[in-house]
Amino acid sequence: EGSRFVVAAATRQGILGDERLGNFLGRMSSLGIAPRQIQIRKVRGSSVEEGRRLARSLTLRRGNPLGVFSCWGDLVALGICQGLMARGYRPLKDFRLVGYDGLSEAIQARPAITTIFQPLAGMGEQAGKLIQDSLRGHLSGPRHVVLQPRLIRGGTA
Repeated sequence: EGSRFVVAAATRQGILGDERLGNFLGRMSSLGIAPRQIQIRKVRGSSVEEGRRLARSLTLRRGNPLGVFSCWGDLVALGICQGLMARGYRPLKDFRLVGYDGLSEAIQARPAITTIFQPLAGMGEQAGKLIQDSLRGHLSGPRHVVLQPRLIRGGTA
């Protein structure tokens, strides 16, 4: 049957979370992963405890790893990892987990959470530059700025 997948998404996540979820589902579809293999599980907020709560509700089968993506962030991913490990499941053997945000708490955890790092400092710098250029009259119209996220490999995927 191959891996099964769970996506942790917020009940009211807004445009950013919707975009993360949509991009994930689109990528999975392009890889031939059928929608029926993906469960979308709702969390009420971005916290370690919400991740633990979600982990208590997951059913895992040894020999058939569960793939988990927390599009609601690293704190939820950290809680999912802690919750699954407390139940005796092992990262890379029984589940694979990717968070989102690149938070130091996730990167420094043991095992470190594999995460997608957002260049927040670069976003702030670009916002400041755009405002400065606008105030100086150097902006003639809309500007499209793309900052690349990066994968930080930890011990969970």
